[in-house]
Amino acid sequence: PVGPARLNCDEHFAYLQGDGGQVRPDDTLSRAEAVSLLARLSVDSAGNPVDLTAPGTAGFSDVPEDAWYAPAVAFAQACGITNGYLDGTFRPGAPVSRAELVKLVSAYFDLTGGGQETGFPDVPTDHWAAQAVTYAAAQGWVSGYLDGTFQPDRPVSRAEAVKLLNRALGRAYDPDFPIAAPFSDVSADHWAYGEILEAAVSHAFVRDGGSERWIQAH
Repeated sequence: PVGPARLNCDEHFAYLQGDGGQVRPDDTLSRAEAVSLLARLSVDSAGNPVDLTAPGTAGFSDVPEDAWYAPAVAFAQACGITNGYLDGTFRPGAPVSRAELVKLVSAYFDLTGGGQETGFPDVPTDHWAAQAVTYAAAQGWVSGYLDGTFQPDRPVSRAEAVKLLNRALGRAYDPDFPIAAPFSDVSADHWAYGEILEAAVSHAFVRDGGSERWIQAH
């Protein structure tokens, strides 16, 4: 992990939050939302949740100290998970691209020795996210499109981000567990229905071969 934080892959608590009974799965994920998801999933070297109550702007001119995402931005900057832009801004409302999200998540992992041959024609070895994309693809977090491209600049939806995070965390929904999605805008036929339940419902589980079997939701 980078700095004092690592991703909590042991406890499957809810890290995806909705608003007014909706989770907006197909909306674009913003930079503020991305670092907030990662902050909720982070623990310190002793396994304790990181402190997200302390105010701070991390020195970014466009991150007000009282913004709901300010503690998460400060945490991510302090741990080396993300940096701002050359003009001193963080751009919290800007959409996160596929390459940016992969870069954010991969910051928790040791990428040394992994190479930069991504296998995607639109992510050459000199691309700023080449090493992260190579690692993410090798781990099965992401895949390319039918034409063989990765489309690194394409904005990520909230559902797509959850799918990537679940892969990085080793989390997988149990379709046999009797529970309904807690959001009115996610139907059972949505492509990310299971991914969203995995992220939005705290649950106890056991490993069953290469799968995950839920034993209790709470």
